[in-house]
Amino acid sequence: MWKRLLDFVERWDIAWTIIAFNFAGFVTGIVFWYGDHLFNRAADKWYLWPFIPDCPLFAGLFVIAFLGLRRGRDWRLFYTITAYGLIKYGVWTVVYSLAYWRGGGAVTPMNLAMCVSHLGMIAEGVYVSYRIAAPMTTAAVQETPPPMERRGAGERRSRGAGEQWSQRESTLAPLHPCASAQKAPPHPGTSAQKAGFRQRDVLIAFGWFLLSDFVDYGLGQYPLFDTTMVSLPLIQWHTIFMTFALAAVYLALSRRRSAQAGKERIR
Repeated sequence: MWKRLLDFVERWDIAWTIIAFNFAGFVTGIVFWYGDHLFNRAADKWYLWPFIPDCPLFAGLFVIAFLGLRRGRDWRLFYTITAYGLIKYGVWTVVYSLAYWRGGGAVTPMNLAMCVSHLGMIAEGVYVSYRIAAPMTTAAVQETPPPMERRGAGERRSRGAGEQWSQRESTLAPLHPCASAQKAPPHPGTSAQKAGFRQRDVLIAFGWFLLSDFVDYGLGQYPLFDTTMVSLPLIQWHTIFMTFALAAVYLALSRRRSAQAGKERIR
């Protein structure tokens, strides 16, 4: 079932739909949700801008990560930060929505859509995390046979009858449908993505998000929300907890990779 879900998500038409939704979320989130914060509250603090538009920023970064994964780019530090942020801020919005509704807030189409879309962010973070541990492999694509020739009255035969067509490997599943039967040329100077989380990547990501938490709750740059309905300490400590929890999970995964690599060297 998991394999079928991955195959579905990585189909070219579904892939472009995901990219379009994420790009739309990035633009609308920056302009409408964080526009006042960036250009009024923090207008003179441009150096803090990378830490302010949490959800839309990582929706946009997912587009880059998704394309990089499809092309086999070994950007594991970038993928780790992206997956970390997608899960962290996706969970942030879901927790806030549930707390808001529990506090008596109205369930509206807008906040319901926000909650569902951020569940999608969490799923994207899990997907990127999975692809860090298990990168895409090259797919075998059967070469298209040559044009058929007519023989006599409607009888057909293929040029080179009896020849067996071999399968060749393409680089990665193409995004464009017309390219599905073509072998994509290799990209010079690039190497295939290696599998597994690296401890240094996880620690760098952990430091980044700790700094982000400090900017939000130490310097007061957290997203504005209704604190009469949702407790600020709840959101603050939940956010910090997620930073530590995700670091623990990813470090455990990186240690498992290191242990497996050590066993393979011994063999």
